[in-house]
Amino acid sequence: MTSTDSDLTVLDPVFVVDGQKRGLPWILHALEDGQHVRFDHLRPHQKHAWHLFLVRTAAMLGPTGSWEERLQAEGDIWDVYPDPGKCGFFQPKGDIEDDGYKETTYIEQRDTVKINGTHHRYKGHNAGALDFLLYTLVSSQTINKMDGAHSRPSLRMSATFGDRAYISKVPGLSWPERFSSDVEFARSQHGSDTGAYFLWSKAFQDQDVDWDDCHPLVADSSLQIRLKEGRMYYNPTWDWPLSTDSDELGLAAADLWQPVDKNAGELKNTQSSGFEYNLVREYLVGDNYKIPAIHDQTLTGTVYFVARTVAGRLNESGSAGIHHRTVEIPSDEEVLFSEDFGQRSREYVERAGEVKKAFAAAAAAFFDVQSVGDSRESSFPGRATHYYTQLDEAIDQEFFPHLFGRFGEEGQAAEWRSHVQSLAEGYLDEMTKHSTNWEARAASKNIFTSSAS
Repeated sequence: MTSTDSDLTVLDPVFVVDGQKRGLPWILHALEDGQHVRFDHLRPHQKHAWHLFLVRTAAMLGPTGSWEERLQAEGDIWDVYPDPGKCGFFQPKGDIEDDGYKETTYIEQRDTVKINGTHHRYKGHNAGALDFLLYTLVSSQTINKMDGAHSRPSLRMSATFGDRAYISKVPGLSWPERFSSDVEFARSQHGSDTGAYFLWSKAFQDQDVDWDDCHPLVADSSLQIRLKEGRMYYNPTWDWPLSTDSDELGLAAADLWQPVDKNAGELKNTQSSGFEYNLVREYLVGDNYKIPAIHDQTLTGTVYFVARTVAGRLNESGSAGIHHRTVEIPSDEEVLFSEDFGQRSREYVERAGEVKKAFAAAAAAFFDVQSVGDSRESSFPGRATHYYTQLDEAIDQEFFPHLFGRFGEEGQAAEWRSHVQSLAEGYLDEMTKHSTNWEARAASKNIFTSSAS
């Protein structure tokens, strides 16, 4: 640490972007100008938290000719290491020495992806870099769940163990393309709204602020976290920053990018299976779920469905719970949200389900017969799970390209069923080809054929 670290703000060049140190104003200008950027120390599971912060900041405070001036106008809320009793970047007011803060590695560990062979691309993420700590702070305040003694979720989490999904419809997949599209949509929805912009700002130190006093896109800061000299401190004595109780907010705090279950009237949590084709199909159709960024905006040209979230705990490999899905979708709104699309896509799901059921029955028969001949206990579904999972993943990858590529054709659903059946037959052959128990092989083949028919 240098002697000037205590004076740093995020308006200074503290983020490493494409190998160069940049400040928040530079980043916002670059994204607006369509400049392709790489945030060197940003880890995969933090991407949608950082994206949400940038989008909401630009939508609430812009447009502007000078992001430096506009951000400075918000006051001293950008300090990396705020003075005692003052707020800083994503840090509510507090005094580490007097207000119950304790040095902790809990939050850093909760927001850490283990660097191993699988994640060799991220070995350059220097845990000692300042922006590494800042990204952790943004992620912790925006999307991370807490558990145990640290049981307070972020503002827009549906529950302590819920997740905060980002789901959008965008014209491109680069940082500036997604940024510009989401900012434009957010401004179209809330461009004329006013209120407090940042939940850690001075307004929350000097007076009781009700949710109605906040801008609908207000940036989170529900957790009592402070930074000092490259270390993170946490206050478990949680101090809710709003005069409105969190239990009374309901869907009011929901993002434009979060799915709402129309029937239950609550935010939809992502399951451990992630954004499977069936769920994505439900989100696109919109019969049971409402997502403003999907259903309330119209785009032309190439369009992508993008979904990101962190659901469940990260395991040691850093992969469990990190869900990301991108699907190219039609830009023709009459196709995407038509009754015909809902019916045809539902038929696709049903046909795939029939074939998967037949495959499961065939696999069970194969291992049952083989185990009798070998005088061993059947190992299904254990040994068959590998092939069933491969089949399911293949269906998942081909579902939307096949659906959209042949949309409106005669016999489309029947062709899809035939295609899925061919996939399943391939995996069934692969599963049984090394067996010399011809009775088991014949039984599985017969059952699959009859069940699939």
